[in-house]
Amino acid sequence: MNSPKASGLALTLLFDFIAVLLGQSVTCKTQFSDLKHSITSVICPANCWEENPLLCGNGVYTSGPICLAAMHDQQIENSGGLVQVFRNPGQGAHLYGKQRNGVQTQTCSAGKYSYTFSMTCKTTGDCELPITHVYCLAKCKAASYTYTSGKYFTNSSVCAAAKKRGTISDAGGKVVIYAMKAKAYNGTNTTNTDWFSFDDFDVCSYVNPCANNGTCVDLLADYGCLCPEKYTGRNCETKLPCAPGNQKSALAETLKNLCLQGWTTVQTRFDGSVSFSRPWEDYKTGFGSQSGEFWLGLEKIHVMTQSKSCRVRFDLTNPGKEVKFAEYRIFEIGSEIENYKLNISGYSTSSTLDDNMDYHIGMQFSTYDRDNDIHTTIHCAEHYGGGWWYRNCRYVDLNQSPRACWNPSSFDVAAMSIKCDCHGSNI
Repeated sequence: MNSPKASGLALTLLFDFIAVLLGQSVTCKTQFSDLKHSITSVICPANCWEENPLLCGNGVYTSGPICLAAMHDQQIENSGGLVQVFRNPGQGAHLYGKQRNGVQTQTCSAGKYSYTFSMTCKTTGDCELPITHVYCLAKCKAASYTYTSGKYFTNSSVCAAAKKRGTISDAGGKVVIYAMKAKAYNGTNTTNTDWFSFDDFDVCSYVNPCANNGTCVDLLADYGCLCPEKYTGRNCETKLPCAPGNQKSALAETLKNLCLQGWTTVQTRFDGSVSFSRPWEDYKTGFGSQSGEFWLGLEKIHVMTQSKSCRVRFDLTNPGKEVKFAEYRIFEIGSEIENYKLNISGYSTSSTLDDNMDYHIGMQFSTYDRDNDIHTTIHCAEHYGGGWWYRNCRYVDLNQSPRACWNPSSFDVAAMSIKCDCHGSNI
């Protein structure tokens, strides 16, 4: 059964944020041939001007460095910047060179693909980003497209499809493309599914991209998988072995036993080999290695907890000392729009650590570059060197530097684990 759409991600303001800010960083030497998609956003660095005999074309290019061509096409100056690059079928017998904006290009034969910095009628919908803003030229209806149920296959002309759909008129105009790449799982067989649409669509209603009985969750121009116990990965395709983990950790056997009981460890630290003083993006996506110190990632934890009833457990110790723990029957965090706001309650009376997480209820996550605490004078994440649900500032902080804190004590070894019940019970 499909889970409800994650409405917190469906804010329209996020569209422009993703379209403008998300692009792959490239170097001055990155070539057109390095691009793998029909529509790609790239961020060019500064100081890419140089003579290059491999740069061919004028407005339409076949080869050479992307950023130098963008300067030639007057899309950017030598200071660099964000540009969209469009890959199209080879165009014409020859492309003639010309000096523009201080850059000289060569005359050359057309290749398999040509590249431009504006849409053509032949540009197809194989987008790099899940949400892409483009501008279609006028009268593109003659180009080819294939579709089913409002979804267009990625070999279709974007502008012709937009005209057929009624998104634009013959005069052209602005188009928002929603791209989806998923795998449809059917027993042991998988099918790659690549689509695009002009409306955000629920991939879960068309295919189940989640293996091993995972539950598909619709997100904004994307999907997530809620994985059963002992499975992980983008599509729940990887079985967790419940190995003892890094034997250097004083919690290795504790975490192995928790794994066998269906718990998923989302954080652990034990030797200081991984810095936990990280920016927002690192805490969002995760860092480190599960064979050592790591943080699973706020977005993954959000997907795990948003439609299942989850418990959380904190284990802390010092080498040669007793393992202490605290367990809570209810745990979930909000979406990024809510700054991963913490909901935690149901302290277990069998815990051997004090009920200190109640101090952090309702708090948003903070990192040194994203201050969401309520302290009026101190930036808590910057002060303590970690990311956490700080209030004013903390009674608990598993990620602070150099040691984890569970007031009034400090610990060298810490771990945070989650166990979710798809049937909604937290007993």
